[in-house]
Formats: sequence, structure tokens, C-alpha cells
Amino acid sequence: MAEQITEAKEKGARILAGGTVEILGGGTYLRPTVIADVTPDMAIVRDESFGPVLPVIPFDDVEEAIAQANDTIYGLSAAVLAGSTAEAEAVGTRLEAGASRSTTDR
Repeated sequence: MAEQITEAKEKGARILAGGTVEILGGGTYLRPTVIADVTPDMAIVRDESFGPVLPVIPFDDVEEAIAQANDTIYGLSAAVLAGSTAEAEAVGTRLEAGASRSTTDR
């Protein structure tokens, strides 16, 4: 994660929150991090990141946002923040991420 954050900063991204690795009680931790001005060529966007990092990627319309979200070989999970549940579901159903599962009472 530290390498991805460093690379993003070197390419012009801005750290809005967090971004520092600390050793606490014998463990190594990354503070929750928000990064702005990221671009698709940065590892923080291109690769799967297993840490508390949120890269903020601007888009002009919903179609572009969906295309950017689906432009990866990865896709463990995704989240949609929207003005309403209906708007979030309309976008969420088009994202190529995660596994779906249904459960029943046994």
C-alpha cells in the first residue's frame, strides 16, 4: 500500500486524509486514506489494493463512471453512493464486481 500511495503522489495525486504507515503495538498499520487527483494509470487505481484506501476518481456522467469501474481485470467488491436507493441499484446492477448470493431459511 505504501508503494502505491508513494507512486500516486509522485504522479500528482493529493492525499486528503491518512496516507501514513505506523507501527503500533508490534503491528504495521495504514491510516485510512483518501486520495484525490488519481488517474487510471496509477497502481492505486489499476491494481487491487487491500488496505483502507479510497481513491477519488472524477467522472462526467454515470456512463463514464460505470465504464471506469468495470475497466479492470479485478473486481472483488464495489460500492455505490447515490442520492437514492433506486439510483444506487441502477448503477450497482451494471458493475462487474463480486459474487452474488441468495440465502434461504433452513
